[in-house]
Amino acid sequence: MGSGFKNFTAGSVLTASDVNNYLMEQAVMVFASTTARDSAITAPEAGMVAYINSSDVNRGFYIYNGSAWQRGGGWNMPWGLMPATSGGTNGMAYRTGLSWDANTGNTDTAVTNGSITISAVANRLYRATFNLGTLSTDGNGIGHILIDNGSGTTKVRAENWIEIGKPQNGSVSIVETFASSGSQTFRAMYRRGAGFANRYLGSDGMIVVEDIGPATTP
Repeated sequence: MGSGFKNFTAGSVLTASDVNNYLMEQAVMVFASTTARDSAITAPEAGMVAYINSSDVNRGFYIYNGSAWQRGGGWNMPWGLMPATSGGTNGMAYRTGLSWDANTGNTDTAVTNGSITISAVANRLYRATFNLGTLSTDGNGIGHILIDNGSGTTKVRAENWIEIGKPQNGSVSIVETFASSGSQTFRAMYRRGAGFANRYLGSDGMIVVEDIGPATTP
């Protein structure tokens, strides 16, 4: 177990205990990957800091909290854009180029490429934002922009007014927290409202999932 912080002076005897309990605890360790870190540190201790110098989404600082390696600057800091366990782009929790089938009717319909799953940490705040452009071809009416939990349960809904032949843009955001850690899905949805026989969604849609900070204490 670490002994805290110590300033070493000239002529001091450097013991094995000093090396293990001071120097090792005060250093920032650098590894090529999380796999290399976990292989080297089989019994991590709370407060250890490691930097992963990889060329993928795992790059960055990690702090061991006593039970798991947590990415970022500690519990009280936002962790930013989340890695995606499915969906996403380059392993991260965002996607662009979302599209919607103009032939679907007045039912909540998942947009193409609009589902992202993350590995959520309990008691953190996650913000999902869905933005898209729409175009009506035959009349004015209401469109519905939605985010759900991947199983059809609507979390938030917003409406936008669309005029024929005039491209519109709409967005909706939701902030969620979870009582236990595990897999969580955010899914972008769209619904054509009254007044349209056809609706088109361009390829400029986007969904992003971010960690914006703690909801409670760890």
